[in-house]
Amino acid sequence: LRGRVRYQLSGDSTLVPPETAEQAVVSRNGGWQVDICTDCGAEDAPEASVLEAARQSTYWIAADDPEIQRLASEFGAEEESLDVMARLTRFVSLHMNAQPDYAGFATASEALASGQGDCTEHALLLAALARAAGLPARIAIGLAYNTERFLGRKYVFVPHAWVQVWDGSAWRSFDSGLGEFHAGYIALALSYSGEVAHFTRVNARLHALQIQSAARVQTQGGKP
Repeated sequence: LRGRVRYQLSGDSTLVPPETAEQAVVSRNGGWQVDICTDCGAEDAPEASVLEAARQSTYWIAADDPEIQRLASEFGAEEESLDVMARLTRFVSLHMNAQPDYAGFATASEALASGQGDCTEHALLLAALARAAGLPARIAIGLAYNTERFLGRKYVFVPHAWVQVWDGSAWRSFDSGLGEFHAGYIALALSYSGEVAHFTRVNARLHALQIQSAARVQTQGGKP
């Protein structure tokens, strides 16, 4: 999972995986071939309006919450973005209860206050802290390969949400819920507002999506 993995996906045509710096997508055989690694894709640099949207406070990503602002200022907002994100990710991971709570949806402010929630609350809180630190952030929604126990199971793909931050050259993934980003993360949608409808829309269609195959891709001379 620390290398490059190629997936063959089929199913619901409305779940088109987005091209990102970490994910290359090719339409193939009525589905998609998706390569995932730390630098597999070639996403265009975002326009100024997109970066501005990725900095804004929203109802769900409450970057203007005073306590979120205070915390963000303590994690060195003037330092390198990836260093700041590493510290923010660790904070959220330790702050949130290790036992996920799947009941309902909470805003970033509510997640901070309660310390309760699942990957959705993790992502909303982490995105809010990133934006409060001045970093453009968006939420990726899709699937992640879980090597720990999840509802009594492990070594399975689970519905998941995590955060991507613009570092000046690419959108980079951070996950306070399951841990370090690897080639087991398949993004199916991107959200800048954190609206609950974005999560439920993807999750409602996952039953129609199939992972036909997954294989590690070897490279030679820099090419797969």
